Amino acid sequence: MDVATSWSRGRLLFRDTPLDEAVHEINRYARIPVVLAEPGLSTLRISGNFQANDSDTTVAAFASILPIRTVREKDRILILERTRMR
Repeated sequence: MDVATSWSRGRLLFRDTPLDEAVHEINRYARIPVVLAEPGLSTLRISGNFQANDSDTTVAAFASILPIRTVREKDRILILERTRMR
């Protein structure tokens, strides 16, 4: 129930949610759209409680948990695969 109603408290609550679903949910409330730039990342899973209207902070938190990196452009935030060290 908490997951379904978290938006009413200004929060997004994810529990083992595929990244593409989480991005879709973020974009319902975001002023700046988030784009999953690499389809292979869609199956990564995320859990946590995030601010609904702050996509910058939310995707930064995602990047601290998942093997992704983010690029902030003028009109969107891209989620990309984290570059591996060689």
